[in-house]
Amino acid sequence: GMKNKVIPDSAITASTTWDNRHRPQRSRLDTVLDSRGSGSWASEVMDKNQWLQIKFGRTTKITGIVTQGRQDYDQWVTEYKVEYSENGSDFTSYDGGKILTGNTDRNTKVQHIFRPTISAIIIRVRPVTWQGHISMRMELLCNKSSLYNGYQQCLFACGMKNKVIPDSAITASTTWDNRHRPQRSRLDTVLDSRGSGSWASEVMDKNQWLQIKFGRTTKITGIVTQGRQDYDQWVTEYKVEYSENGSDFTSYDGGKILTGNTDRNTKVQHIFRPTISARFIRVRPVTWQVHICMRMELLCNE
Repeated sequence: GMKNKVIPDSAITASTTWDNRHRPQRSRLDTVLDSRGSGSWASEVMDKNQWLQIKFGRTTKITGIVTQGRQDYDQWVTEYKVEYSENGSDFTSYDGGKILTGNTDRNTKVQHIFRPTISAIIIRVRPVTWQGHISMRMELLCNKSSLYNGYQQCLFACGMKNKVIPDSAITASTTWDNRHRPQRSRLDTVLDSRGSGSWASEVMDKNQWLQIKFGRTTKITGIVTQGRQDYDQWVTEYKVEYSENGSDFTSYDGGKILTGNTDRNTKVQHIFRPTISARFIRVRPVTWQVHICMRMELLCNE
């Protein structure tokens, strides 16, 4: 949630800051020099007492970290330690104070996986050695996003795959038959005795939809889609709609067409900017390969 700003600016703090253009909020992964600030966070003081801190809204399982140097100068952290806390006062050093390898240039991403996973509300990164200046950008990895492409960010699956979202909350415009019912649209569903490897519509037109109903207004930060596991059938383009009452729907981003899938199993992620707050989400296929078939997960920031 650093790069995609699911983690808010207020949750990112530091021991010291060079000036406002080098504030800790500039530490988000892939930040670049622009009118708002520099290409990284930079400390004011150069010693081993400096830190960059991320605070989560609740205890979170953090599986790893990705670091970068400063985009606009040859400055980076070459070694660092990680500390974590539940209360912001009592910190524990990761792996007994193990020194982790950082960066050797401005932009290459260096990843470290935490073994075991860290469970904490607060994470601190403590630079040990550096090139030029203590300057860095970073992303934290969370275990609930391990099923998504690329660098995992601190987004949480809303509950399709793990069935926190109940069967009764998943509906569709039409269904091919009971083996292709909308409940088969959960991410990573496979062909088994209970049904097919995805939801499949009965009708093939642009009026079809797959709908998820939440028990309360929920902040939805993104979506992950897959094709059908047991046939070469998938949705190639789709739109998203949302509603508070299930009757009056608003199109996401003015009806923007989102890129879907090109094969059976690859997961394709789209982050909603801005976040959608709603009780109902509808996915409306626009184009498809052979048949309207899909599996999906919604992403939440809590």
